[in-house]
Amino acid sequence: MDGRERFLIALACGEPDRVPVFEQLYHQALYEHCLGRAPQWYDNLGAVGLAARLRIDATVAVYDGYPAFVPAGTHSRWQSEWGVTYELQACGWPTGYPVDSFPFDEARIRDWTPPELDAARRFRTIAEAAELAHSEGLALVAGLRGPLALVVWHFLGMQDVMIGLTEQPTVIERAVQHYLTFHEPAAEALAEAGADAVFLTEDLGSNTGPLLSVDMYRRFFLGALNAVVGRLRACAVPVILHSDGDVRAFLPDLLQSGISALHPIERRAHMSLSELKRRYGGRLALCGNVDTKEVLSRGTPEQVR
Repeated sequence: MDGRERFLIALACGEPDRVPVFEQLYHQALYEHCLGRAPQWYDNLGAVGLAARLRIDATVAVYDGYPAFVPAGTHSRWQSEWGVTYELQACGWPTGYPVDSFPFDEARIRDWTPPELDAARRFRTIAEAAELAHSEGLALVAGLRGPLALVVWHFLGMQDVMIGLTEQPTVIERAVQHYLTFHEPAAEALAEAGADAVFLTEDLGSNTGPLLSVDMYRRFFLGALNAVVGRLRACAVPVILHSDGDVRAFLPDLLQSGISALHPIERRAHMSLSELKRRYGGRLALCGNVDTKEVLSRGTPEQVR
C-alpha cells in the first residue's frame, strides 16, 4: 500500500502494513539538505516535495492566512487578520511568536468582523498540495486552529482570556462566535480542497496538567470544537487533535466530539502510550509519544535510534 492508504487506515484504527510516519513542520536546513534550497516562507508544495523525498506517508499544509505563519513578503514582524502582532524568532520559523494581541475590549470585540473566508484565494494552495501529494502516494493533512488555541494564542491573549473566563464571560463567548464564523466554513472548504485529514491544534495542557478546568472548557469552547469536528466528519474527513501537555482529563469530551486521533502524546508531560492504548485503543489513533524535547533535539545518535 502507498503512504496515503497506510495513513488513512491507521487513522481509522485499522492495521496497515507498517506504522505510518508523518511530520508537521520541517527545519529550513532539512530543505537545504534534501532539496538544495531553503524556503524563506512556508510553501505547501515544497513541504510535499520534501515529504516525498523523505519517503514518509503524510505531511501538513496550511491555508493562506493561517494564524502565526509568516506571510510571504514579510520578515520579522507583522500583524495578522485577527489583530495579533507576531515577531519571528530565530528558532521559530515558519511561525512567529505573538507579542501583542487584539485589544480585550467588549465593544471592539462585539463590533469586530472576522476575516473573509474567500475560499478561492485561501485554499488554492491546499488543493494544489493535495493533488501533488496524491500523485506521490502521500496523504495531505490540512492545518486548522481549535477554538481555545485561536482565542488564547491568536486573538485575545492568554492572560486576558484566563481572567475573562470568570470576570467577562460574554467577551469570551463573542470571541468564540467569531471563531466559528470563520472556522466552520473553513473546515468544509479544506475538505472540498482535497485534504485527507485535518490537523486541529488545540493546546489544552501543560507538563503538569490542564491549562484550564474541564468545566470551563466545556462551558466556553467545547461546543465550538464539536461544531468544527462535526462539519469535518460530515465531509468524511478525519480529525487529528493536537495538544501538547497532559490532556488526559479532556479525553472523554474529545472522544465524544468525534476526533479520530490524538497528537503528540507528549512523553515529557507524563502521557503514556501504553495507558492510552489500553483505555482508548480501537477508538482513537495515537500519534507520537516520541521525546522531541530531549532525545531528538539533544540526544546522541544512538539515543535517537
